[in-house]
Amino acid sequence: MTTCFVTQLGPICMAAADTRFSAEGSSAFPASAWDSSDLQVSVSGGNSYILPYRLRKIRKLYRGWAVTAGCFVTGDRMLAVLDREGADSAEHAVRILDRSAGRELAALEAMPDINGSEIYRSRLLGVPATSGRTGVWIADLDQSTGYNVSTASQIAINWPLTISTPEKDAAIAAFDAACSSALGIPDFVRAAAAMIGAARSAPDSSPVAQIGVTWQVGPSEFEARYFHGHVDEIAAMTSDDIVSRWEVLTP
Repeated sequence: MTTCFVTQLGPICMAAADTRFSAEGSSAFPASAWDSSDLQVSVSGGNSYILPYRLRKIRKLYRGWAVTAGCFVTGDRMLAVLDREGADSAEHAVRILDRSAGRELAALEAMPDINGSEIYRSRLLGVPATSGRTGVWIADLDQSTGYNVSTASQIAINWPLTISTPEKDAAIAAFDAACSSALGIPDFVRAAAAMIGAARSAPDSSPVAQIGVTWQVGPSEFEARYFHGHVDEIAAMTSDDIVSRWEVLTP
């Protein structure tokens, strides 16, 4: 399952995910794949789908961010809904998911190339731009009750099942240390990439990180950036390299 996380660090919120996707049991998509470019998947009947590389499993929601793990087609669809409606807190996400999830899942079930049971294996992680919005949130999909949303104070992480507890603990400790000593936003980008790379040994993960970060620069003023690349390349980049390559987004 995808390596992804969201975190709230005072005036900074950040999210990151690898680029691996899954749609197990579907004739439209292979069980799992990843790439560092747009991915074309052919299906029976001669049709094909393009899975975009940019923002594959990460989305900016208003000023915050969200990522998805589990079934790619479900996660992508629900991120689009949350993005469209500007979910900016756990409470807002709950209202949107309660109102929209049933309709969106029914539409997926009606698609002939999608496995009806696989679409319910979905997890969403979100973080608002300001810490006063109850911290990060986690939404787990249950086929009977829909998305069940819970909150955490500072960080929520989804790890592949094959990553051991010592590996997780070491990755989180390294991430905390890097963030504590960060001198600028590029340092947070490198720390996020290293966290994603910590799970690269898992067969259901990838060594490519997609990272979103928003930080508050005034009472109601924010900056937002998006960055992607191979975790080894990001680790070797200078701060100037990262700044020259990141994408400036409207906060």
